[in-house]
Amino acid sequence: MERVVLDTNVLVSAIISSKSSPAKILDLWREGVFELVFSEETLRELIDVLSRPKLLRITGINKDQLDELASYLRLSSIVFNCPEDIKIRIEDPDDTKFITCAVQAGAKYIVSGDHHLLDIKEIEGIAIVTPAEFLRKLLDF
Repeated sequence: MERVVLDTNVLVSAIISSKSSPAKILDLWREGVFELVFSEETLRELIDVLSRPKLLRITGINKDQLDELASYLRLSSIVFNCPEDIKIRIEDPDDTKFITCAVQAGAKYIVSGDHHLLDIKEIEGIAIVTPAEFLRKLLDF
């Protein structure tokens, strides 16, 4: 089964809009179409972002639900401990955590809406694609 890393912006979009491409991606994951992969750092970033007061208001998630979400993701996905980022020069060094996670997990895709990652297109055999591109590839459209 293919392993996939979803950028934080994709996961946040999925939570905000249930009709979006990112939400469809999460539905396919829950159906067992692919394995979702996090590193401790990428999972922590997701929880930190969702903990922001503005996003708590937008999503309607409270702190208890956020804790439940973190536990669910930890139990339902693959979480790697990636002690060091891969040495790569990219425009936004903060994004290396997604590349590191994908490489160490043997992922086939990184799905992102961030042009800093999308501009790379591919690294070590891992395709970096938008949510719409990923859906097309996954569903063979």
